[in-house]
Amino acid sequence: MAVCQTDTVHRADILSVELDHDCILVDIDAGKYLQLNPAGAEIWKALAAPVSVHELCQRLHARFAAPPQTIDADVIAFLEKLEARGMLIRNAAP
Repeated sequence: MAVCQTDTVHRADILSVELDHDCILVDIDAGKYLQLNPAGAEIWKALAAPVSVHELCQRLHARFAAPPQTIDADVIAFLEKLEARGMLIRNAAP
């Protein structure tokens, strides 16, 4: 996936609402929503500014107790899901 080698940021026009530790994303233009668990919410917050996948994974390694390989695979799968929904901007300028 190309997003692995680039800085990535989430689209600023996606609404997000935090509920306890979860987060709901709403894409008004597409008429779709996505509910995030605590790890997904953490990733979404980190994507407010351009970040590389490596840096994003390192942040999550420090925050969650899962094995690094599991975190890395989950981050990539989640970013692919966001990318498929058009919620990411790749090659974002820092």
